[in-house]
Amino acid sequence: MKKHICPMCGEPLKKGSTACSCGYKESLADRELLRRLARWDRMRTVCSVMLVLGLVAGGVVWWRSGDIRWGLLALFILLAVGIIGLCRCDSRQRKLIWEQMGDFFRSETEQAFGPGTRLPELFIDEAGIRRSRMIDRRWEECRIKNYRQGVHQGVRFGAANVELTHNFEEHVGRDVNDTMTRSVKAFGGVWLICETERQAPEGGYLYRREDDTYGRDALELVPLLETLGRPAAVRWEENRLELALESTLPVMDLPVDINVRDLNALRRSYLVSLRYLQGIIEALRRCGALFAEHEKEQTNG
Repeated sequence: MKKHICPMCGEPLKKGSTACSCGYKESLADRELLRRLARWDRMRTVCSVMLVLGLVAGGVVWWRSGDIRWGLLALFILLAVGIIGLCRCDSRQRKLIWEQMGDFFRSETEQAFGPGTRLPELFIDEAGIRRSRMIDRRWEECRIKNYRQGVHQGVRFGAANVELTHNFEEHVGRDVNDTMTRSVKAFGGVWLICETERQAPEGGYLYRREDDTYGRDALELVPLLETLGRPAAVRWEENRLELALESTLPVMDLPVDINVRDLNALRRSYLVSLRYLQGIIEALRRCGALFAEHEKEQTNG
């Protein structure tokens, strides 16, 4: 198989990649990019078939052997192959898309929110999420993607796509030692920190949807945000508001289900994710408790 060599440093490019660690990037024509994306899409179909075969094979082996452990083993092997293959195909597709279209994505993001800043009070990380205690359910894993700071309509913010996962052991089969690890999503959506014009009340403010002890939504943010997602928690201290908004639509990223057969659709999907983040910030600005400017607009209107 012919290896692609980087013309700048002479090192071979990684399989399926068009970029090198030295900074070189091979530019593909739209037709060639679509062809490569379609190849990974076909492999995704094969991996999906493996998942179905895993269920069938596990049932057949269990029925023929009479031992559930052999059935679970066959099921586990085929499911593992299928899931790993799907993850690999999805990862390669997205990596290729970002290598070839990343300049467009970054340009549109900067046009929407200005150049990125590095304000420590707007930083989002796992330690800060744990300290906030906004998601009180148990979780062990934290994934933060596409974190960025910016400005929209005069509001400085930091935003990211966050997923919190709880892992636990579950008993399966008749043997007491037969267990499997399960993962449950404790939170998945947009995490946003922004500066407000008004100051929080003394002692701060905390709203958690699943905890009645914190009372009702005193800021009345839920009606403003419910068309954009499900507000899981809101923390407001001084002039710093932190929002956890459950949503299936990411910000500053492509959705989970992408149409690799239409590059213009990919571009539109990314622009929708930018507009979605703008909509969240605009919804917050309509809250008179947070922003005095909203009251001025109502008076002038």
